[in-house]
Amino acid sequence: EETIQGDAMINPSVDSLQELKITTNTYDAEFGQVSGAVFQASTKSGTNAHHGSLYEYVQNDKFFARNPFTQATTDVAPWRWNQFGGSLGGPIKKDKIFFFGDWQGMRSRQGSTMQFGLPTAAMKTGDFSYLTNQYPIFDPLTGDANGVGRTMFPNNTIPSARLDPATKQLIALLPDPNTADTTFTRNYTKSGSFVSDTDAIDGRVDYNYSQNSRFFARYTFMRSLYDAPPVFGTKLGGPGFGPQAEFGGTRTRNLSVNFTRVIKTNLIAEFRLGFSRFRANLAQNDVGLKTAQEIGIPGINKGDAMTDGLPWMSWEGPILSNWVGNPYANFYELEQGIQYTTNWSAVKSSHTLKWGVDLRPKVQLQRIDKSLRGAYAFARQGTASGDNSSGN
Repeated sequence: EETIQGDAMINPSVDSLQELKITTNTYDAEFGQVSGAVFQASTKSGTNAHHGSLYEYVQNDKFFARNPFTQATTDVAPWRWNQFGGSLGGPIKKDKIFFFGDWQGMRSRQGSTMQFGLPTAAMKTGDFSYLTNQYPIFDPLTGDANGVGRTMFPNNTIPSARLDPATKQLIALLPDPNTADTTFTRNYTKSGSFVSDTDAIDGRVDYNYSQNSRFFARYTFMRSLYDAPPVFGTKLGGPGFGPQAEFGGTRTRNLSVNFTRVIKTNLIAEFRLGFSRFRANLAQNDVGLKTAQEIGIPGINKGDAMTDGLPWMSWEGPILSNWVGNPYANFYELEQGIQYTTNWSAVKSSHTLKWGVDLRPKVQLQRIDKSLRGAYAFARQGTASGDNSSGN
């Protein structure tokens, strides 16, 4: 029996499982202290006969109906789910040594559709004349320090000379609205998909040394690749089509060695060695790009991957509330540990006594969020009136 403790770094395939046990309370002392449930997964072993399996599970958006409220006929978010694999087990030496191995792959494309508010072609030039009554724009260079007494821009239009050069470059990269919306809060619709590819293998060898001694060793390796492309493209970034805005991969390795000895008919000893290692290395899609430098924002792109791309920038208001860029350049996590365990069980009459030792001499947890690009938020107070906070 193999016990996976702590985080679920290993996700065994269905064909590799012999037994799964879940305990939600009254845990045995050998599991230590846990805040939730204890999952014990026992993997299969080979037998004197060769056995194998093949399988595949498929989902596809070709079988789904289009969402008529958010999905255009030419921009349908893809959805793919292919989970496949196989296993093979058998004897190496009859009645003595056995092998078992399995492989599982997963290819997922989870589509989603998002809606945002983007500036129209007129807004990009500073022309907000058709919003004069709803959202007047005031000249921040007029009035007092608190904004009281500010005057509106003529025709509710910001002069081209007053637009920052970097802002002009940034706005030019934004796509144009593609959805009718008079409130300008949901005038851009875009579909995309979150990519998730996973491969996992298990290998196990069992050796029945004698009638009273049994040994097995299992090794598991799993790799995953994720990609959540941003809604505004690689350069501008923005929200990702998935649970995270990063792309990158994870690697997981797990080794389990077990030796069980029946010392007497009423006394059993078990010795275990376990090693687990999980590594995640995630980065943004715009690694390698000098977008901030190109649009005229100095001091951010320093010539290394940690400062590449565009910083996170958000703006808020009654219209066009949105954000671009990404605050985190890279995320790295390393989690690994070694575990030595021995369990002894003795039966005396109608009583069972169990004791043991659990040693974890090396446990390492390292997490690094590398956010060197900066984050900037712009509020509407800059062009609102101190007498009227409803300005934009």
